[in-house]
Amino acid sequence: MSGSFSSKLSLLAKSKQRQSIGFLINMFEDKSFATLFIVLMAFSAFPVPTGGLTNIFELITIILSVQMIAGRHSIWLPKRLTRRELTPQFLNKTIPVIIRWYKKIERYSRPRFVNLINTGWFQRLNGLAILVFAIGALISPPFTNLETLPALGIIIMSIALILDDLIITIVGFLVGSAGIALIFMLGSLAFSLF
Repeated sequence: MSGSFSSKLSLLAKSKQRQSIGFLINMFEDKSFATLFIVLMAFSAFPVPTGGLTNIFELITIILSVQMIAGRHSIWLPKRLTRRELTPQFLNKTIPVIIRWYKKIERYSRPRFVNLINTGWFQRLNGLAILVFAIGALISPPFTNLETLPALGIIIMSIALILDDLIITIVGFLVGSAGIALIFMLGSLAFSLF
């Protein structure tokens, strides 16, 4: 799967046909949770003006992480959402950035502790960490870019799930945790000033 992930994304970006979120879920099958986490959190991780759209993606990430915690192996989303088409901007601008990040991480990665990563309890634990990071990104103060580190933590952890690498998962967890700590430190500092 690791060798084909970036090539599948490249094909998706080069496709002349408009594809839906449901197509993305079917394309990546057993890695669809990780793929959607990467896609949804890319806008929060790479600070670009989205006019509050990132909050919707963070809410969807929260819904998906709860499903992961519950032990689901396949994604459930409302049909209306799965039929939603991926925009040309997403296909042409965001996917190449995701591919670049994936390839950078892939250079340092190799399958490590695969049997542990594929256990149900580890998947649930990952889902819990992703839930906490997504909530942190959602509640971070607007226009501060503090959601960047928790979102980046989710992306790194998701890439690690695709690559079956526990060490990269730990790196993603540390990045996300640093982001949550920063949100709370600056939040409490701002609260004490006012």
